[in-house]
Amino acid sequence: MLMKTTDMKTKTNRQTVWRLPVRWLCGVVLIAGVTARALGATWDVAIQNFAFVPATLTIAAGDTVRWTQQDAVTHTTTSGPNGVADGLWDSGSMTLAANTTFAFTFPEPGTYPYFCRPHKSFMRGTITVNAAAQGPAVSLTEPTNNAVFIEPATITLSAQAIPGGNPIALVHFLSNATQVAELMAPPYAVTLSNLAAGSYTFAAQAIDAGGLNATSAPVTVTVQAPTPATFSGIAPVGGLGVKLSWEGGTPPYLLQKKAALTDDAWLDVVSTEDSAIIVARDSDAAFYRVVSHTDSAVTSFTVWLNGGAERPTAVDTPATGFGTLTLSGNTLTVNVRFSGLSAPATAAHVHGIATTAESTGVLLPLDVPASTAGTITGTYDLSGLTADQRDALLHGHTYLNIHTSNNPSGEIRGQVAPVLWDTLLSGAAERPDPVNTPASGYGDFWLIGDEFTYDVDYADLTAEAKAAHLHGPADAETAAAVLQGLAPEDNALDTTGAFSGTLTLAPEQLAAVVDGLTYVNIHTANHPDGEVRGQVAP
Repeated sequence: MLMKTTDMKTKTNRQTVWRLPVRWLCGVVLIAGVTARALGATWDVAIQNFAFVPATLTIAAGDTVRWTQQDAVTHTTTSGPNGVADGLWDSGSMTLAANTTFAFTFPEPGTYPYFCRPHKSFMRGTITVNAAAQGPAVSLTEPTNNAVFIEPATITLSAQAIPGGNPIALVHFLSNATQVAELMAPPYAVTLSNLAAGSYTFAAQAIDAGGLNATSAPVTVTVQAPTPATFSGIAPVGGLGVKLSWEGGTPPYLLQKKAALTDDAWLDVVSTEDSAIIVARDSDAAFYRVVSHTDSAVTSFTVWLNGGAERPTAVDTPATGFGTLTLSGNTLTVNVRFSGLSAPATAAHVHGIATTAESTGVLLPLDVPASTAGTITGTYDLSGLTADQRDALLHGHTYLNIHTSNNPSGEIRGQVAPVLWDTLLSGAAERPDPVNTPASGYGDFWLIGDEFTYDVDYADLTAEAKAAHLHGPADAETAAAVLQGLAPEDNALDTTGAFSGTLTLAPEQLAAVVDGLTYVNIHTANHPDGEVRGQVAP
């Protein structure tokens, strides 16, 4: 696995990030019409020329006033109205000599008159104390404390800032005490990318238009170096698939392959969160590797071609075809082998939008050898597809067919179907009548050609499971007959358990699966028609 790590940087997909010069920050405060100040500020009053300068001062609760004596004679600062001391503060009788100071902190709002003892008839002042300004509050909502990420990590910092007495002017984001972003408006979020292994402590600081600020509680996360994934197993599945398993690494994974190690590039096969996957044996030999912790999104498809699948009229031909397609971004990679055509192939296409019962126009022409047997290979750009056409491909609503001079409309055809399917089972999904049960289940499925491999887990049935089936064709609101059994009939499987296997689907069963018209249910003695059910979907 090759990986490139670069310096941490900010991304602006959520909020434009501005790095503001200090003089501009000051401008934010001044524009608001409030002098920048901090909680617990200190205010200076000069004693000079037998006067308190300024004689009146307005401050906030929690602030401190500091008097500095600048006359040659001594003075005091003594609390009380009309020259009568009230004992709240007193610098001491005639103790403030020249160039000395006295300070007092005002904890409560109110009006506080004071005077100079030796000159109380004319040296007087007043301190007005307002309620303390309410500062902002801020907290980090992302990431969570002690979270673990894998290198190179992408981490989003999100903050919630609540204004106090003034609107929020700025929110700073800090990483290991270093500022990494400044935002002036919500949403307060920034994404850091390519973070190397190490420990990171994040915080957010909110500053309001009055200059008050608050800093969030710190959040510490760890970025770990990735561990490599190593293969632990390989086993055939049915006649068309192979199951690859691996250990280690960090999901999501990307499975890649080469036909020969001397090939220039690895081909993407599928991306998955699991540490095991079933893939098609669509070549005589292949080498595989697993890329750990990837952001690649690769979807794998299977196709099974025969004349009976042609629409509107089936074709009687011994020809068949089988292969895979993979979609990575806008690139579709095709690898389909065919044989037994009644004449050399004249064309091959991907058609859509269509279910297995429909025929429609060409979406994508394919390069096909002019022979009765061969391989369709190549990569194709799908950027010209509409959103609906792309969605149809992802949900099994496109098909591939091969044309000959004997069958110009198509001699063999197969639906392009996703390999990976799943289902969630519940009593509420049973039809025609939902079942009230604590039971639940989950199933993974892999479609390779006409082979359908399943792995189903279930729990908390009200009685032992007696049977499980694949039913269809039916949508999620209707019931249908059994297509094939998934677990032995009348063989108790307990109330919690699992079953797995591989089915070979008849053409009409394959069509039902690809069209999304099959469901799994599990039967018990308490609910013989089915206790839990789930639609099988790509």
